[in-house]
Amino acid sequence: MRDGLLARSPASVFPHSSSTYRTMDIDHTVPYRPPPQGPPGQTGMHGLGPLNRAEHRLKTFGDIRVVQAIPGIFLWRTVFGRTLVVDPSGTSDLGTGAFADAVWQLGTAGRFTVPV
Repeated sequence: MRDGLLARSPASVFPHSSSTYRTMDIDHTVPYRPPPQGPPGQTGMHGLGPLNRAEHRLKTFGDIRVVQAIPGIFLWRTVFGRTLVVDPSGTSDLGTGAFADAVWQLGTAGRFTVPV
């Protein structure tokens, strides 16, 4: 699974990161809950992303939130309300306006669809 994940996302999915270490942490976008509390199928390409150790700790213990709206597309929300999109082309800062809020709301509601 690590090899597949790093083939899809060879660099860290943290905004503006340039980490490309093969030993990066593999982060669950939604916190993992062990069975029987957690549902089956939590660990998969749909819910994982590579982060370096410092970024992983900041995501886990800091004031930044992330959702993986579509596998490989990560939406980040900072403590200041900025919305950032990280995809294979890099980081796009959407800012704090109505459009950024709408993108964040759609991402957290799971309403994005993958084109067929």
